[in-house]
Amino acid sequence: MTILYPQSFNRMRPAGFDGVFDWDWFLPVFAGTGITPMDLDCLIERSGFFLVFETKQPGVDIPFGQRLALERLIIACQGRVRVVTIKAKCPEEITGWETWTLASDSSRVIRVTHLGNADDLRQRIDLWFRQASSRPLPPIWNKARRAADLFNDLISDPVEAATAYLQRLTPDQLACVFDRFIGFRP
Repeated sequence: MTILYPQSFNRMRPAGFDGVFDWDWFLPVFAGTGITPMDLDCLIERSGFFLVFETKQPGVDIPFGQRLALERLIIACQGRVRVVTIKAKCPEEITGWETWTLASDSSRVIRVTHLGNADDLRQRIDLWFRQASSRPLPPIWNKARRAADLFNDLISDPVEAATAYLQRLTPDQLACVFDRFIGFRP
């Protein structure tokens, strides 16, 4: 595994950093596809809404595969995910950012560029947090269960977890799932 910018990485270690895991052991599974592991620089969840941060050095673009994965995540989660990209590696260097959100037609991602410093971005994050805090959890989430429990269900028995999710959908919602992910209506 390669850390592309070790000096930056060592200067600004991730919150709760507990070491580096070498993901190269499973790369043979994806041989010939160009797929490689990626990370998220920061992920915040509040009431079933997610704020993802990705930082790059100025002049460095988000790689195609990572951009595609983030855009597909936004679309698949139907607006519950917002991505913020920052071309800086520490708060003092922030001069702007880009937000990625779901378009009103729910089929594509809109990117908007914002100018401002770290304090300006913090105000936007505060607004997102207040809005997310005021919204109810999605119906599928029982408040007594944590997001980690739902994730563990998906890992331990994905068919059962998917079946439980699909059984909670209305016929119109179910048709939308089939349209979006399978390409036809039952």
